[in-house]
Amino acid sequence: MVGIPGEHACAAIREMKQDVYEYVDSYFKLPMQELIYSGYFNSIPNHNMPRIDVDGCVCDAQGGLYPSLKPPCSKRPPGRPRHCQIESQFS
Repeated sequence: MVGIPGEHACAAIREMKQDVYEYVDSYFKLPMQELIYSGYFNSIPNHNMPRIDVDGCVCDAQGGLYPSLKPPCSKRPPGRPRHCQIESQFS
């Protein structure tokens, strides 16, 4: 068995009165995960990233100003949504 056992395999393993964690691949256990992620990550430089001004405008790397996007101010009407009814072919 490779990886993590599925639901049916876990049920069968428990039926045999054995520990499910003995059937989990060592890559998924804590000591191996700590070993995998023990290094460090190099950060990505963000020199071309836009920035947001105090007034909410977005400034790009070339100095262009863009208004920030706002969510739509429409509210969903209360109650059940209306649907267009399909006319019956028999009437």
